[in-house]
Amino acid sequence: MAWEWVSPVATGATGVVGVVFTWWAGHQGRKHAEQVALQNASAGLRQAREARQAAAYLDVLTTVEGTTTSIGLLTSVVKFLGEKAPPLPDPGEQVAASAKMALYGSQAAQVVYAEWLQHVGNLLNNHEMLEVLSKNDEEDEEDDDPSLPYKLQQQQEVSRKAMDAAAKKLQRQMNSELTS
Repeated sequence: MAWEWVSPVATGATGVVGVVFTWWAGHQGRKHAEQVALQNASAGLRQAREARQAAAYLDVLTTVEGTTTSIGLLTSVVKFLGEKAPPLPDPGEQVAASAKMALYGSQAAQVVYAEWLQHVGNLLNNHEMLEVLSKNDEEDEEDDDPSLPYKLQQQQEVSRKAMDAAAKKLQRQMNSELTS
């Protein structure tokens, strides 16, 4: 009679151990499912961000190429008879491209974009100064500094080459970011 209690206690202890291990296995399963869900969510967010960045970079590069081509033709020294430069991209497109670069561009891409914008501004300023000088030459026969148009054309050529180089550098930067 002394051993009659062993069987019920062993059965109860085995049941408690079974319940504990069942709860522990379920807990690990839930924890694993939560980790997988978080990884899937972060991967989805990363893919969505990369897709938005790729679309933004495409829009920025389209604007950069259009502007570079237009300004290159606009400021070209040699023009064919009746040749007109294609229009510059719409100011709204330019603002949108700058905003997309600010939102989605990496620090390196933003630096190169700012460099490109600086060259574009220099070219447009030089072009306007040359236009004013040519109108003044038609109206006024005496020149204050006859070498000024030549200097401006030289600066324009340097700025045009720098703008083209910056546009290519920006394209390489964006390409390397999207493919890495």
